Amino acid sequence: MRALIVAFCVTIARAWHSGVALRRWGAGLAVAVGMGVAPTAPVLAAVGEGDLPEGAVAFQKLIKYQKDWGILSNSLKQRLGSIDDKEVTGIKLILKQLANEYYDMELLSKSITDPTKAKQAVDLALDFRKQMRANDDAASAGDLQKVVDSYPATAKELADFFELLSDVPDEI
Repeated sequence: MRALIVAFCVTIARAWHSGVALRRWGAGLAVAVGMGVAPTAPVLAAVGEGDLPEGAVAFQKLIKYQKDWGILSNSLKQRLGSIDDKEVTGIKLILKQLANEYYDMELLSKSITDPTKAKQAVDLALDFRKQMRANDDAASAGDLQKVVDSYPATAKELADFFELLSDVPDEI
């Protein structure tokens, strides 16, 4: 880039001394800018800064929360008697986020072309939300065992939801 700028300046200086008209110098400047000598802003977004479609983001979040729900459940099961109030606050936050995944699940269910499956997906999302809210209430009351006990049913609901999203025919 620096070599290009130096070459351009040398060309302009020679043209100036040889009596070339000023308009040719302006044309040369326009060509130089067109060649990219002038600084330009990047066109592409940086890696990891998003720019995914709304449905892809919702799917990505749902997968993340499915994994987080499994990790949380295992952690609760192992440390059930030794969880303090500060940790319960964090657990409640995760449960609220899981309950709010209903909106992403509802968005994703709109991509299901079969109306029966789409209705099943919305019903699963609603039930999942209700169970997560019940888990949040149980955590508030100090009944973390109920949260642990609800994991198998809610994990199955998430797996069933992903199965409904699958558009691969059964014949394969």
